[in-house]
Amino acid sequence: EGVQCVEGITVSPIPRPGPVTIPGVFSLPDVTPVVEGEQVTDEEAAELRQALEDSPLIEGRLISESRHTAVLAVYINSDIRKMRDLRAAVQRIEDYLTENPVPDDVTLNLGGLPYIRTVVVQRFRNDQALIVPLALAACLFILALTVRWLPGVLLPLGAVAISALLTVGGMALFEEPFNIINNIVPALIIIIGISNSIHLITRYRQELRPSAKADPEAAVKATQRTVRSMAVACFLTTFTTAVGFASLAISRTELLRNFGYVAGAGVLISYVVTITFTPVLLTLVKPPKGSFEEKPNGLIEQWVAGLTRFVMENPWKVLAVSTVGFALACYVGWTGKEIDNSVLDQFDPSDPIVETTRVLENELQGVMPLEIQLTISGDSDFKSVEVANQVQEVVDWLKAQDGVLGASSYTTYLHEVWALTSGGPESRQRPFANQVQLDMFLSRLEAATPAR
Repeated sequence: EGVQCVEGITVSPIPRPGPVTIPGVFSLPDVTPVVEGEQVTDEEAAELRQALEDSPLIEGRLISESRHTAVLAVYINSDIRKMRDLRAAVQRIEDYLTENPVPDDVTLNLGGLPYIRTVVVQRFRNDQALIVPLALAACLFILALTVRWLPGVLLPLGAVAISALLTVGGMALFEEPFNIINNIVPALIIIIGISNSIHLITRYRQELRPSAKADPEAAVKATQRTVRSMAVACFLTTFTTAVGFASLAISRTELLRNFGYVAGAGVLISYVVTITFTPVLLTLVKPPKGSFEEKPNGLIEQWVAGLTRFVMENPWKVLAVSTVGFALACYVGWTGKEIDNSVLDQFDPSDPIVETTRVLENELQGVMPLEIQLTISGDSDFKSVEVANQVQEVVDWLKAQDGVLGASSYTTYLHEVWALTSGGPESRQRPFANQVQLDMFLSRLEAATPAR
């Protein structure tokens, strides 16, 4: 009966001087759609403009102050965790927008973190399809230039290709996805792993020289001597490289830690594959022509030998120049290198994603919210008027800080309920008077919130 009485007084046709609203539990704002149907009439457009004039929860969030930029906020289901499912959801939206084009004078762009994530992942795939073949092509060119023996070119390429595939397979086995850092692992394994194969091939050709040309076991014996002389040396260089990557395990960043694990494991895998795959096949292929005869050193050998002689003859000069160069590099790196990172760094400045994000940041409140989580212990809760006023003070302070486009909390919506029902625009800046008033606004907000 009491509730019915309050409701009756609230909605009763009492004569009121001017636009006065009687506060009550049931005096909720009208939340019915302004636009009925698919066409917007002049009257509806005027009503929308009037509503936007005093809607701070809409202006700056869904529509810009200039009225030239608006967003359609799409909330992706939180149960979608796998990238393929997220990509499928985004693709359905893109397909719909393609089938239902906007007017010619309207520019439509997709933005936000879900869309950026899907684009980044797709570009990772495109990079893999480009970078890995380029790395193999570079190795092919270098091997062809230095070795000039077909098996000596193909065997190292096969070894590093197998190593990269095994590393990627291990990532899949341990459910380690490609990300912005470990995306380079396959190319890294190819580039690092090719050196061991080059050492083996070069040593193999050297071991063939003292062998008898008519000896049918010359290739096998040369391979055995090659493995005995190079296995330990190659292992030590590979192991130190793997330890260097594994040292990232002390990083506090999970991406860096996992990158260290994956890269270190991949380097060791490349050693195992190289030291087993390459020597076995060397015994099965025909030795290179002319490998039994001593030949004068080529241009690369002559250049390396000359550089070595210069270093040996001028040790102090080389040490002094190296020390000065190292010190300068350390100084420049320490004082001039800024540590910074952004997802947008992965895109060209003229990329539509970057341009859309900049528009959202300049015209609206951006796509990068900083979330501050508050937890109360004890008897108090966030429905207390004292706590609500303190939270609003923090929100007001945040709004005044440089670099902050906007700030809001649950108290922002409570103040909006106050302004729309009885308080007027100035009530958005006032603290709540007492607990009864706050409870009334909480009840109105809960009643006006649609069920999901």
